[in-house]
Amino acid sequence: MVELETINMLVQIVGVSSAAIATVVGVRSYMISNKRAEEARARELETRRAQLYMSLTDHWNTKEFSKMRYDSYSMDWTNYDDFHQKYNPSNNADLYAS
Repeated sequence: MVELETINMLVQIVGVSSAAIATVVGVRSYMISNKRAEEARARELETRRAQLYMSLTDHWNTKEFSKMRYDSYSMDWTNYDDFHQKYNPSNNADLYAS
């Protein structure tokens, strides 16, 4: 017949083993969860960068922006005072806006 102490010792061993296994499983699950969250954040950041780039290039390729860009290329000035005299808002508002 099995003694009560032996049964008690076996129950304690199983309990401690179960607690250790549960702890290891919990820590591993937490690590996997954090890694997946980090990957998701990285994908989201990449998506936001792509969206920013697309919005900038969409603006750059508009007809209005191209006109302003070429208008600004046609400006001829040597220093700030010359620029301000030729293209200030009261003298030439359209090119000043460009």
